[in-house]
Amino acid sequence: MPSIETTNNRRQRHRKKWYKFEPTEISAWIRVPFFIVCVLTWLIGCIALGVGIWAEVQSARLRPTTTAGKTNSQIANWASGPAIILIVMGLMGFIMGFLGCVGALRENLCMLYTFLVSAAIILILQIAAPILAYVLSQEATNLANSAIRSSITDYRSNADLEQLINYVQTTLKCCGGADYNDWQYNIYFNCTSPGPESCGVPYSCCINYTISGSINSQCGYGARKLTPIQARLRIYTNGCTDSIKAFIRNNLYWFVGIGFGLCLLQLTVLILCGKLIQEIKAVKADYEQYYNDTGAWPAENPDT
Repeated sequence: MPSIETTNNRRQRHRKKWYKFEPTEISAWIRVPFFIVCVLTWLIGCIALGVGIWAEVQSARLRPTTTAGKTNSQIANWASGPAIILIVMGLMGFIMGFLGCVGALRENLCMLYTFLVSAAIILILQIAAPILAYVLSQEATNLANSAIRSSITDYRSNADLEQLINYVQTTLKCCGGADYNDWQYNIYFNCTSPGPESCGVPYSCCINYTISGSINSQCGYGARKLTPIQARLRIYTNGCTDSIKAFIRNNLYWFVGIGFGLCLLQLTVLILCGKLIQEIKAVKADYEQYYNDTGAWPAENPDT
């Protein structure tokens, strides 16, 4: 019956000078691309976080002044919404990049596992978000219309808000939220108003709002007194909410392509992270096996 090699015999065999310890190596083709992606994620997160904080501070100027002298929560949410999104995304990018970079450099499995799980959750949410947006499209439309009408109510109470609305309407070539009749919610453009703007719309709703390079602020006067056919000759009658939806539909292939590319990139990063974790665990297993065989770590053994 063949003899069974004891632990001591194995240790003596490993102590021989001809024995060379060669642990599994972590591939640079895995570590370096993963590290570069994490550094870029961290930098983008820092930039987004800084821009978001700046935008949030600037948007605070829209909050104090309303027709009643009080803060309108819908205006505040509408104005600061993009800033909050930037802050959250920037903070997520900063944390994710930090976990990936330090985890890859220090071969820290805890940080890499945290990165892997967080990135997987983000990927799942990105896939689910368009589906939810499509299913709840009517609720999102109603919410957008409500926010726009709220801002229309206080159109003249804040110069920054007025400029913002004018910019949106001239850029998207739209008027109001659901349609141009939303301007009835403003006391100056309401048909019961005694002023010259009664039953009108701002100049930013007009198709041609300039004369010799100057803004014609009176081009929208009385526009809502006209029939819909006559109004279409002077102003944009479609609402800004519909314009945004039309823009998304007209560029749907671009949005789908960009979304698919981002998901594919994230999936590649997840695979790299998983492979990196696997190789780090293999290296640690080699060291632990060496210790079990020799009773010492490679750096402590003078014969290795």
